[in-house]
Amino acid sequence: MSGPHRHRTLVAPVLTLLCAALITTAAHAQDESAYPTLGIGGNVGFQKLSSSNGLLELGVDMPLYLNEHLSLGPWMQLGLSQDVVNLIFTGNVRWHFDFMERTRFHRVRPFVQGGLGLVYTKFEGSKQTDFTMNMGFGAEVPVTEHVYLGSDFMFSPILTRPAGGNWAFSWQFLTLRYRF
Repeated sequence: MSGPHRHRTLVAPVLTLLCAALITTAAHAQDESAYPTLGIGGNVGFQKLSSSNGLLELGVDMPLYLNEHLSLGPWMQLGLSQDVVNLIFTGNVRWHFDFMERTRFHRVRPFVQGGLGLVYTKFEGSKQTDFTMNMGFGAEVPVTEHVYLGSDFMFSPILTRPAGGNWAFSWQFLTLRYRF
């Protein structure tokens, strides 16, 4: 099979591999007493496609925290405007690190993140589904023991689209996550 239908046949194997990696990694993380633990988060922000004006972004993620530094899980970003709908669904990995631990900003938890998944775009009557990856960075601060506020940036190259309409950028200017 060739052309635009070829990438759709890869969806099930890719998602199966991501789920298997999640289960395997979670099984190996059992040695820390407080982990793994689940979380749920939401964000509001701005999304820009290479082929459109800015979009309002709403998102949700459900990370599984394997230890104090590593989390992984699904993330959905929905970009909306008057004439565009852009839905990005990825399996993401986030690595939190402590580089300001000896300063007054020690509560700030910066992170890098990345993932693989699908992007669905509806623009001027046409619909398209493609593979995407994302990479980005951000930071969050605990407000309580379970609630975290933050902000992050994400760049998402769209891997199976022709040049010219092949990327998305997003800034989640407000994120709110709850860790159970």
